[in-house]
Order: sequence, then C-alpha cells, then structure tokens
Amino acid sequence: MKTDLIRPALAPTVLTSCTSTTTSQVTLEYRPPLPGQVPKGAPVSAVGIFNDKRGGDGATYLGTVRDVTRGAFFDLNTRVPVAQVVANAFGHGMDARGMLTRRRNPRTVIAGDVLALYTQKLVRPYAEAKVRVVVIRPGGQQLFARVFRAEAELPATPANQSDAESLRLLASQALAQVVNTALDDPQVRAALAQ
Repeated sequence: MKTDLIRPALAPTVLTSCTSTTTSQVTLEYRPPLPGQVPKGAPVSAVGIFNDKRGGDGATYLGTVRDVTRGAFFDLNTRVPVAQVVANAFGHGMDARGMLTRRRNPRTVIAGDVLALYTQKLVRPYAEAKVRVVVIRPGGQQLFARVFRAEAELPATPANQSDAESLRLLASQALAQVVNTALDDPQVRAALAQ
C-alpha cells in the first residue's frame, strides 16, 4: 500500500439538497452507534486517503432514480467526492469511539478503496456500500486489509423526485453499516492499536 494514503481526511459536511430537472445533490450523514453501544479505543490512529475505485461515473455520482410517471431518469450526486464522504465517515466513526488521534504523527492510519457506494430507484429503493479497508503504519507497512460490504433496501414504491431523500438515507445507512462493522471488527481494532 502506498504511503500517499496518509493524509488528513476529515472535512465538514453539510446536509443540503438542491434539485434540477436531471440532477439532485445530496450529502450523506454518518451517525455513530449510541454511546455505550461500542467499546472505546485508544486515540492513536488517523484517517488517510480512500481512493475512488468505483468506475467511470464521476467522483460525485451516487445513483439514479427512474421516474416512471414522466418516463425520465435523474441522477443523485454528492456535494463532495464520494471518496471524501467515505473518509469523513470513517473519521467521524473513529472520533465517536475515541480512536482518532489529534497528534501529527499517528501510530497507525486507516485508509483504503471505495469499491462501491451506490443507490438507485428503478423498481425499489436500494443502496450498496463496499470498501476495502487497510490499516497501515505511517511508513507504509500494511497491517490489515479486508473488504467490508453492506446493502440497504426498501419496498417498491412509485418513483418521483422526492425519492432523493429516501435514497440519501439508504446510502447513508449502507455506508454507516460498513464503517461500524469495520471499526468494531476485532482484527481492525488490533491492527489500529499496534
């Protein structure tokens, strides 16, 4: 794993929604588990770079809604690149668990590749998140690597522009599940604490 994955990745995100006839911009939210539901960790790790490996749909593309009543499609896009959305979610997850260091020289760094972060409404609202998570030392030594994946789905409903909010929530849910599963995995925690 290259050391170019090591770089601060936290940036503020603001929930917004603006629509045009073909595109809706949304911001995903990460909500950590309630306090006391996850064990705290040591504040020795930082968040590095998450590379967008999803393919050629664009850095902010999130998914598509088919409006059957108008025979049209509209796209959902994030306000910041999806790779930054994922890095932010991991940063917030680590911070909520007391695992995020404020020091300039962290002991370990969590980084990786975004393999999927996608939502759609063709028949039913659906979202998928798939992230290859790696834990590395600042010098580049890889301590851990595994792919974490989650899906979220709702029953089929007629499509319309208001589906943007339900799809945003589904994508946020799938991403949060990946982040929570990864950060609460005993092997990830052991690697981060090395």
